[in-house]
Amino acid sequence: MYCEFIERDWLNKFWHAGLPKHHPKMHYYLNTFPHADGRARPVGPETNPHSVLGFTKWLIEEIKMCPQSGKDGE
Repeated sequence: MYCEFIERDWLNKFWHAGLPKHHPKMHYYLNTFPHADGRARPVGPETNPHSVLGFTKWLIEEIKMCPQSGKDGE
């Protein structure tokens, strides 16, 4: 199956299946310097959801925590 943006698709599927967005042992590593398979992906701008900066912006919004409750912003 072809996925236009596999990283985002993977995260959405695993979060939906129960993978926590926030956990003391959960870390998100962003490959902001693409190589090999990711080298053709544009670096910017943030308004392009398929660029490296666009994905980074999306991920920050998805995992942002609500400052009052300390829980997910959902």
